[in-house]
Amino acid sequence: MKININYKNFKLSLRKLTISLFCVLFISMFISKIFYIQKLNFKQLTKSIEDPIKLKLEPAINNDQITFNEIVERVYGDLNVYVDLSSSSSEPHLDAVQVNLTITFSNGSIQNITQNSHQNYIWNLKYTPDSSAPIGTHHFNITVFDNTYYHYSNNFNFKIINNSPKITISLSNKTIYRNNTLYFNLTVSDVEDPSYMLSYWSAIYKTSNNQMISGTNDTKLERSYFFSDSFPNSELGSYYIKGVVTDKDGNSTTTIQYFEVINNIPIITSVLLEFSDSEYTDPSKNELLRHKGTLKISVNATDVEKALNPNLKLNIKTINSYNVTIDFGSIDPILTTPTYQFNYTLNVPKYRETGKYLLYLILYEQEFGMQYNSTAIYNFTVVNNPPNSSVVDFSINGKKSENQPLMFKEFEELKFSINVTDSDVEGIAYIKLCLIDQDSNWINLTFKNINNIINFTINPRVLSVGQWYAYIYIIDTDGIEVPAQNTMAFDIQKDMFSIYLPFIMILVGLIIGSIVTFLLVGTKYIRIKREIEKGTLVSTEKVKEIEETEITKSQRKLQQRIETISKKPSSNKKEDDNEIKPKKKFIRTLGEK
Repeated sequence: MKININYKNFKLSLRKLTISLFCVLFISMFISKIFYIQKLNFKQLTKSIEDPIKLKLEPAINNDQITFNEIVERVYGDLNVYVDLSSSSSEPHLDAVQVNLTITFSNGSIQNITQNSHQNYIWNLKYTPDSSAPIGTHHFNITVFDNTYYHYSNNFNFKIINNSPKITISLSNKTIYRNNTLYFNLTVSDVEDPSYMLSYWSAIYKTSNNQMISGTNDTKLERSYFFSDSFPNSELGSYYIKGVVTDKDGNSTTTIQYFEVINNIPIITSVLLEFSDSEYTDPSKNELLRHKGTLKISVNATDVEKALNPNLKLNIKTINSYNVTIDFGSIDPILTTPTYQFNYTLNVPKYRETGKYLLYLILYEQEFGMQYNSTAIYNFTVVNNPPNSSVVDFSINGKKSENQPLMFKEFEELKFSINVTDSDVEGIAYIKLCLIDQDSNWINLTFKNINNIINFTINPRVLSVGQWYAYIYIIDTDGIEVPAQNTMAFDIQKDMFSIYLPFIMILVGLIIGSIVTFLLVGTKYIRIKREIEKGTLVSTEKVKEIEETEITKSQRKLQQRIETISKKPSSNKKEDDNEIKPKKKFIRTLGEK
């Protein structure tokens, strides 16, 4: 087949094609140039934000205008940035309309946060890292736009940290009795990882030495442990459970929960009280006679930890209404199988008060003293022992009235003797003597008892002549007054000798006066005779006259003395002697003349 080619048309077509290609190329280059210029402008704008020093912009935001928290916890934490553009700041920008927070992460990624509102020109921008946010140190800067210019800040570093896993321990009870089981649960969680990706464990430790109890380390969430009463897990006191959880990033959290192991309190299962009977007490009313009365106590008890404490102790004490305590000490059990049994006989000492009492029975373990105990309390009444008046010994002048009253003379001293030894258990405080005569006149005498024996003498002029009765009353230390059984009667008889005493005194006075007169006259006579014999000038008539005068005076004196004696029985010998002496001097004077 033959093909004819028109070269003229071909050249024309080729020329048109070339021109078309050139136009297309030119248009393409023009469009590319336009896009290149736009890209360059955008790149330059971005660089101006990241590195504003290369651009001639307005003054920067100062560092003191920006505050933030440097460490941010992932998920639960926030990066809070505050930009102060107020008039009081170092570089105020009251015309700012937008603030931009640009975060550049350590892996090169960028995140922008824009804020268009403020509170009194304080701009707040917040960033919350999610669970996938990169952990480590990152930086951010601030750009402020005022519709005309961009104002920049320096870069600031902050750190995103991992959110630690959570673990909690729940106890069935924070106080566990020995020989019982402790139940506890672990709860673990993490915001970044599901719980099945976490590892955890727990163990029990003794607080005193921080030593782990053997066999308590486990990786279960629901756990239990039995505290037996055998070594080595029998020690009482404080313990704690330590729980640890770790996430996939290796971050771990530890928590501790304390609890206490305590002893089981011994239990009083039964108490029997037997009060002794007496004529003054009623056992059914829990009355106990002081000193002589007895209270028999029987107690049965149990203890869970019998293997640790084969012997319990029972402390017995009483407290009266005056809050006075009598501690009777602690006793050991007489039996330990199948239960503990205690027996004790109690009596209240005679020097203790009467009235209401409380009986305390305190059961405790010897190992721990009174720390773990159970107490039983009972009421009872302590009754006084009345004085025994039948043993009182009573006598007057050593005599005791049997069936006949005692006889005493008028003016005779009466010596009373009262002995109250062994008449009262608690003791006699006072002894009272009551004397009553035949006219029902009373004389009461009360003596404080010192040594149970009272001796005293009554003045004979106090008691009148006639019949008397003596009554003894004894009063014990509690004020109980009881009359003695041995009442005594006695008579005071009038003394007949005292009736004739004045006449007897007169007769005696006459006899004494006669004797004195005879002696005086004889003495004077002998003296005068001696004077005459010596040749004195006294005549016989004068001597007779003198003798008669002296006899007359002597008789007159004797008569006055007899009258005086009849009025007053007693005589005064000294007065006679004083009267005789002047007479002797008078005779000597006559002899001399």
